[in-house]
Amino acid sequence: MRMVYVPGSEKQWADFYMAQALQHGGGAFVGIPYQRGAGLGALFKGIFRSVMPVVKKVGKTVGKAALTTGAQIASDALAGENMGVAAEKRGRAAAKRLIDQAINQMEPQPKRRRRVQKGKGLGIRPTNKVQTSGTVRKGIKAKRGRPKKSDTFGAYDVEID
Repeated sequence: MRMVYVPGSEKQWADFYMAQALQHGGGAFVGIPYQRGAGLGALFKGIFRSVMPVVKKVGKTVGKAALTTGAQIASDALAGENMGVAAEKRGRAAAKRLIDQAINQMEPQPKRRRRVQKGKGLGIRPTNKVQTSGTVRKGIKAKRGRPKKSDTFGAYDVEID
């Protein structure tokens, strides 16, 4: 059941609306005091999700190169070579290696065809299905024998007398 609130006087209405207006900063509409919705965070979240795998791969590669270069610099220092000269020489070589590796990754790789076991020998079998996404796999079904019975202690054969 719906009930209508009827204040006792006009002063109660005026006090109510003045309290609302003063609460939000005066006579102009201010809006809600917190953000609703995704905002710019949704945009950055999408970019972050797409860039993060690349950053991880690059970080992993650079980290490995830094470790090997550090080990090489340490071995040069133990051999008696000047630390600064060894660091400069090994650092340049590592940077060249990383750049060459990045260039090789950018070049288009030739598509490899999968070898599938067919009969007795191994051969290349082209797929005859239309491939929409992913890989179409055609395998040879494994031969199934009689299922073995098992219990808590393991598999067993049933002997009938």
